[in-house]
Amino acid sequence: MGARGQDDGRGDVLVCDPTTETRRLIEATLASAGYRVSEAEGADACLQLISDVPPEAFVLNVSGTQFDPLGLTLRVRDLAPDLPVVVLYGPDDDVLVRSLLQAGASDFMSLPVAEPLLLHLVERNVMLRSHLRAMGEKEADLEKRNRTLDDNLRVLERDQQAGFRMQQSLMPQTPYTVGGVTFSHYLRPSLILSGDFIDYFELKDGRLLFFIADVSGHGASSAFVTVLLKSLSRRLLREFDSLGFTGTASMLNWFNQELLACELEQHSTMFLAMFDESASTLQYSNAAHFPATILSSAEATDYLEIGGLPLGLYKGASYEEKVVTLPEVCSLVLFSDGVFEIMSEQTLRAKEEALLETVRCGCRDIDGLIAQLGLAEVVDAPDDIALFTVAKAG
Repeated sequence: MGARGQDDGRGDVLVCDPTTETRRLIEATLASAGYRVSEAEGADACLQLISDVPPEAFVLNVSGTQFDPLGLTLRVRDLAPDLPVVVLYGPDDDVLVRSLLQAGASDFMSLPVAEPLLLHLVERNVMLRSHLRAMGEKEADLEKRNRTLDDNLRVLERDQQAGFRMQQSLMPQTPYTVGGVTFSHYLRPSLILSGDFIDYFELKDGRLLFFIADVSGHGASSAFVTVLLKSLSRRLLREFDSLGFTGTASMLNWFNQELLACELEQHSTMFLAMFDESASTLQYSNAAHFPATILSSAEATDYLEIGGLPLGLYKGASYEEKVVTLPEVCSLVLFSDGVFEIMSEQTLRAKEEALLETVRCGCRDIDGLIAQLGLAEVVDAPDDIALFTVAKAG
């Protein structure tokens, strides 16, 4: 049994050949190409060397061997499954070669040895093994990265689910009735968290204040702004008198300045209204919220006026106030623009007309709107969707 060569070179090749002349020729051919060559004269010696330090390739001459080449090949496959085995065979070994290939031998060459072909077979199999190992390492690294990504996604989803529960806790009760007015809402986030927000409450003087907001973007960053809006909403209710509001326009100005002060990279639309039940009047202002609010009664159904600039973008933004007298029995129906994304009509104008017709035909409650718009069948909403109704009874 020969010893391993020097540490420099292209790698180790183990040669098992019963004939000295052929063995010397193989050694010279491989050594000239930079391979370190080791010899083994029997099956046990081969297996010991492969077990100690697996070579880059194994050249096995099966012609005239005193051991079982097939048994050796099978045991080599157990020890080193990816070790290339190049078989040299004589004219009477055709059947054996087929068995060896089925057992896992990599390549074969008939005797006598043709040095260029032998070198080609060894180099090809060593290179193939190297490529396969590199691919295996990359696949293992990719699998590891995928597992890490999956773990991170599970943590993120768990965090977002917690955020969703917190966000839901910030929403007002639905339905909620004060006097002859009932508020109801429905939120459908495109992801887990929503950038749409709704709030309503009774002021100390009995007037009812409500708004719908649509924060730019999706997901956690937009949801964070809705938490801020809720905080501002609570402060507005708590400090309403001291903040000196003169109407809904001044409230939007205040929201705008508060969002600008936070230096967020996002903005929000908002429709804000104040209902005076004793006078049956609705005062409202709009900060670019779209689609427009629909006012529906037995006599007519139409959009209220729209306008204004988004909140959190412009320091000099100003807002107008509108006042309408409400019929004895009527409903206000509000949406976020995500509702347009699930409608089949091709143009924006057609979508607006279809939305108006949906309300005109009697769909003024949340359940009816969900059914008519097919929201229950929507699997992946491309944008957050909010529905909000304010129903005034006689």
